[in-house]
Amino acid sequence: TLFRVMLGLEKPDQGCISGIPFGSIGVVFQEDRLCENLSALANLRMVCGRKWKNEELKREMENLRLTEAFHKPVRELSGGMRQRVAILRALVCGGECFFMDEPLKGLDEETKAITISCIREHTEGKTLLVITHDAREARAFLAEEIVYMKPAGSKRQEGAGILRAQ
Repeated sequence: TLFRVMLGLEKPDQGCISGIPFGSIGVVFQEDRLCENLSALANLRMVCGRKWKNEELKREMENLRLTEAFHKPVRELSGGMRQRVAILRALVCGGECFFMDEPLKGLDEETKAITISCIREHTEGKTLLVITHDAREARAFLAEEIVYMKPAGSKRQEGAGILRAQ
C-alpha cells in the first residue's frame, strides 16, 4: 500500500507524499506485470525505446543468466526468470528513482547475488527503494537507511523493511 501511495496509484487517507521525482521511475511490483505473449527481449524493448541497442539488452540479459529467454514468450519462462526480466525491465527504463517490491522472491542464493549486483550497478548514485521481508536482503543492497515497519503493539522487528540507497 505504501508503494502504491508513493507511486500515485492510490491516494493517502491523510497527508501527502513529496520529494519523489515523478517522470521516469523504474518499478518492480510483487507480480511481474510482463506482457505474456511477448518475448523477454520485446518486454524490455517496450520500456526503453531506442535508448538501448538489442546487443546491449542481450548482454544485460546474459549477465542475469537469461540467455535462453531472449526470444521465448515470457509465459514459457520460470518464475525466477520472469522476476529477473521484470527487474531488468525496470532498470533499463532509466530514471533516477527505482521502486522494488520483493524483487528477489523466487530466486536461489546464487541468482540473488547476481541480481543484487546488477541492481546495484544500475542504481548507483540514484534512489532505490526496496520492500523486503528479509533483513539480510536489505543489508545486501548496502542500504543507507533501513526502516522497519511492524504491526502496532508488536515488540519484534517484523513486517516490511524499506531501504533507501544512494
